[in-house]
Amino acid sequence: MPEGPEIHRYACIIADYFYNNNLIDIRVLSGRYTKKPITDLDKIKFPVKVVDIGTKGKYLFIELSNGFYLSITHGMSGTWNHNGLSNETRYDYTDDKHNRIEFKTSNGSIFYNDYRNFGTFQIIREREQLEKKWNALGPDILNDNINEDIFYSRIDKKKSKKIADLLVDQKLISGMGNYLRAEILWYAKISPHRIYSSLNQEDKTRLYNAAYNLARYHTIKKKSKRYPSMNNSKLEYQLNIKPEKDFFVYQQKIDSYGNEVITEKMGGRTIHWVPKLQK
Repeated sequence: MPEGPEIHRYACIIADYFYNNNLIDIRVLSGRYTKKPITDLDKIKFPVKVVDIGTKGKYLFIELSNGFYLSITHGMSGTWNHNGLSNETRYDYTDDKHNRIEFKTSNGSIFYNDYRNFGTFQIIREREQLEKKWNALGPDILNDNINEDIFYSRIDKKKSKKIADLLVDQKLISGMGNYLRAEILWYAKISPHRIYSSLNQEDKTRLYNAAYNLARYHTIKKKSKRYPSMNNSKLEYQLNIKPEKDFFVYQQKIDSYGNEVITEKMGGRTIHWVPKLQK
């Protein structure tokens, strides 16, 4: 499932595609919206400029110059297909059968792709509607203004809950999902079974620093020659150790220190953790 870092990178890709180009058309190609059309899509008068692209947690929006907003969630498998901003490509993504929506620009097309088809696409006509969606989400772990007090501002009201459950509750703190939760708790050396009220101030600071830095690491760890916005990010991170593979513990059998990783079900999701290290 795409998490905050992936959504942030998608926004960078889309931004580079739309930069100095008109959005000529939006076409539904397959999936849920062939059966139930997107409300108000026919109200958008093309061509139109993209004014802004932003994210909050796992939520992405595109603001158009005519006052409309495109609201996009990516579900379990949503991503974006494109042939790049040049003719250099090893694969023609235009014919992928899981492309659901085509965004035609004056510089080619980019496709919202979702093989499990859980993502959503909504047209919003009022800024107030967009802000209502934002306000329902907790603080974004990738927001420039995040700090420890803001991070815990909503979590503090759920003292009797397991910290592992709180980290993936988007109403409390947004942008973290299964892989970030596992990585953060491992790096902070905190058991997923710990009740939030059992954490002391040192635990909380260690947990916040792990969340702050790992979210940023996973956002900017991959560079792209084609999409400069991904390379010009102001996000910075500090880690004492980096994973040799993609992850320290998520979907691993052995962690970065050689400890055995176990898997358990928590709240319908699988958690990867190291009892020897995480207390």
